[in-house]
Amino acid sequence: SILVLIMAVFIAQSRVAVGIHRPREVVLGALLGTIVTFLLFKIFSY
Repeated sequence: SILVLIMAVFIAQSRVAVGIHRPREVVLGALLGTIVTFLLFKIFSY
């Protein structure tokens, strides 16, 4: 699990470094992904 988070941070940093995304876009994307994941776990957990 920690390896996945480390990889996500490296990928996000590289996308900012190359100029594909701005830091704000990366942070908002991570936040949106976290919120959607949390909501899906709440909806589909029995």
